[in-house]
Amino acid sequence: MAQFKRAWRLQIQVGNIVKTFQELDYQEQSLKIEFDISNAVYGGFSSGSISIYNLAQSDMEFLNSSVSPFGNFKRNKVSLEAGYVGEIGVILSGNIIAVDCDFTSVDNRITLTAQGGIQNNLLKNSVQTSLKGLVDFKSICQECAKHNDLILRYDKNITKRNIQDYSFLGSPYQMIEELKQFFSDLNIFIDETGKVLNVLLFEKGEKINEQELSSSTGLIGKPKPTAQGCSVISMLNINFKAGGFEKLKNESLSSLDG
Repeated sequence: MAQFKRAWRLQIQVGNIVKTFQELDYQEQSLKIEFDISNAVYGGFSSGSISIYNLAQSDMEFLNSSVSPFGNFKRNKVSLEAGYVGEIGVILSGNIIAVDCDFTSVDNRITLTAQGGIQNNLLKNSVQTSLKGLVDFKSICQECAKHNDLILRYDKNITKRNIQDYSFLGSPYQMIEELKQFFSDLNIFIDETGKVLNVLLFEKGEKINEQELSSSTGLIGKPKPTAQGCSVISMLNINFKAGGFEKLKNESLSSLDG
């Protein structure tokens, strides 16, 4: 009989110091962690909370230092991978925006609130772009990707479109949000790796990598239609990337496939 054990790796950087906590093998016994992560593909960044128990006080003080009582941030990054022994995938990659550190609890609990896609805003929270005349929208997207330290993936099926006298002043993340207001047929979002700015057509555009979600790959029960699409429950499958696309295939509700 196959043996399954949950495996995970949590890596946290504050300033130039990196701490790694992990439990990757059957015999490895590390810390207790709990996490509640939300992730979306249509422009929404990953966010959530990670609670860690039974840390040494020095490690708690180190993690607590990532956010000051005055709301200032040190350069920080958090990456959480989870899965089974031999197969783990990224659940959350982002930055610490709040810390709840309880030194009085019996199990020394610390909860990190994290959000993806804000690291560049911590480093430079105000950027300015001014492009005069009739400007190709792809050039604007390239500027946005540059300010967010991202690689641009621009759908080759998008017909040329222009903006007159484009200018922007604000945070890099706000620039991405502004792009979404220009053309309703475009899906503009950061991919699950946090490294690529996608500008894709909603319909008849480039296909991005799609993993099939079916009863044979982890689908549990039947999908539930919602205003935003289908809500599904799946077994943990490391081929599915948090924030990525999956191709849904049902045995009895084929009208919901896609």
